[in-house]
Amino acid sequence: MITKMSHVLIWVKDQQQALEFYRDKLGFEVDTDAAMGPDFRWLTMRIKDSRALKLFWRSPSGNASG
Repeated sequence: MITKMSHVLIWVKDQQQALEFYRDKLGFEVDTDAAMGPDFRWLTMRIKDSRALKLFWRSPSGNASG
């Protein structure tokens, strides 16, 4: 039985669209949003006011826009 989670990886086609949905519609907070080279974006979010769970958004191609 799972009793805790600290990190979750979510594959998305478009990181910007995912960021806007989770932030604007679901109330998540951006934890890290950093460009790592020309074709990679490191994006993590968390439940508002919580450090217990981080969500990582990754596009299959590795590109920031998907």
